[in-house]
Amino acid sequence: MKLSILLTALFAILLLPVAAAGIEGKCLEGDCQNGQGTWELPNGTKFIGQWQEGKRHGKSTLVYADGTEEVRDYKNGVRQGNCVEGDCENGEGLLMYSDQSLYFGQFKDGQRQGHGAWSHTGGFKYEGQWEKDEIQGEGIFDYTNGSRYEGEVKDGRQHGHGTLTLADGSRNIGEWRLGEQDGPAILLNRDGSKYEGGVKEGKPNGKGVFLHADGSGYEGEWLEGEYHGYGSYHHADGMKYEGYFKKGKFYGQGTLTIPNGNSYVGEHKDGKPDGQGKFTYADGSFYSGQYQNGVRSGFGTYMNLTGDKYVGQWQNGKPNGRGEMSYPDGSKYTGDFSDGKRQGRGVLVEEGEKLKAGFWFQDRYIESK
Repeated sequence: MKLSILLTALFAILLLPVAAAGIEGKCLEGDCQNGQGTWELPNGTKFIGQWQEGKRHGKSTLVYADGTEEVRDYKNGVRQGNCVEGDCENGEGLLMYSDQSLYFGQFKDGQRQGHGAWSHTGGFKYEGQWEKDEIQGEGIFDYTNGSRYEGEVKDGRQHGHGTLTLADGSRNIGEWRLGEQDGPAILLNRDGSKYEGGVKEGKPNGKGVFLHADGSGYEGEWLEGEYHGYGSYHHADGMKYEGYFKKGKFYGQGTLTIPNGNSYVGEHKDGKPDGQGKFTYADGSFYSGQYQNGVRSGFGTYMNLTGDKYVGQWQNGKPNGRGEMSYPDGSKYTGDFSDGKRQGRGVLVEEGEKLKAGFWFQDRYIESK
């Protein structure tokens, strides 16, 4: 029977890892020499079943790391099945297993060895190289979700250099380790965005560059798929930020430049100015002082282009509390402020040394002491 006919007749499938050789790993419980025992492979797969002279013998239940289970038959460590046609010992043949999965390809000493195709009833297709009954070398995985992996494999998983093409056309190119993308990589997304840099467990990690289709992007450090550490972000509208990030947000010292000419240099928290910083407007006026949750709060200094200058306490973005306001004509008010206006007890020294000392309300002088 032709290989192409066999493959098209089988289920579209999910990735289920193939067990590694039984000599690897450790015996978790029971008798893994002659009796009932549980053996764990380095990739987390467990064999629960009968053993004879240190080999799987009889029925064995495989429990994969993701919890998926599969029942297999073994004899002297070799998986058993029904040879439908050809030579399933030393040659080329078609083997059907007890779970109805099929293997068509090369055999040596009753084990899958060389080139072959495996279609598993639980969900996936693989075509490529085999060694001692295990997926090893280079091959192609096809998954039920429409994605495909092509590249190096080890112990039934992506391992080495390879390309994963998703159903939507996105591609992940790079290094893999035991089924996870791990190392230098290029991620090409359907929407036109692109990432190039380090990847760990399938997510951007370390240093990398991400570009959106609209031209915005980020270059710097990553952690678990998010901007984290030092980096530079620019938006398509011209906004730029350079500094520190935490979990995808501005966090710590950084410089924000806005397209209208305004800029902020200082501390950030959760994407907003927080702590000590200086905001400079395009016309040259500025605020230098404390911020909380993105607004002026605490002690700070503001000076505008006309020469008005306020030094004192702020709350909710406005002068609140004790402060001093100096005016271009030389007059100066020292006292209480509320919601940005002179309110409470204060002293105004005007030009010519005239004094207004007493109570103020809504920026108006009410009475003397």
